[in-house]
Amino acid sequence: MFNSNGGTAIDTITHIENGDTINAPSAPVKTGHIFGGWFLDAEFEMAKNFNDAITQSLVLFAKWTPMVFDIVFYDVGGGVFSGTHGNYNPVTHTFGTETILVASTREGFIFGGWFMCVDGDGEAIYAIN
Repeated sequence: MFNSNGGTAIDTITHIENGDTINAPSAPVKTGHIFGGWFLDAEFEMAKNFNDAITQSLVLFAKWTPMVFDIVFYDVGGGVFSGTHGNYNPVTHTFGTETILVASTREGFIFGGWFMCVDGDGEAIYAIN
């Protein structure tokens, strides 16, 4: 009855009489996604109204939207990045995609890469996956 489309499993509801209604189950969970509701079709065009009577067997499909995260660039030491990367570096990353990070320039400095730690520890990253 519930196709969670990669989210946590939802138990099937059994013993429903013709004309009964059902309660919406707890929302499933899927890493990196926001649950968008239950739909009567795999194209997500017809949302399920849980007040409507059940008159036939059906499968409900979970709709998911990938999370979008802000990207903020900092100088080593913690200040907001003051070098030049123009409009080339993205300011958001969508879960499940690859976001390429562009090298930067700053007068009098050699660019050493982008790092996840403010102090520049670890390995340089050039993309977020």
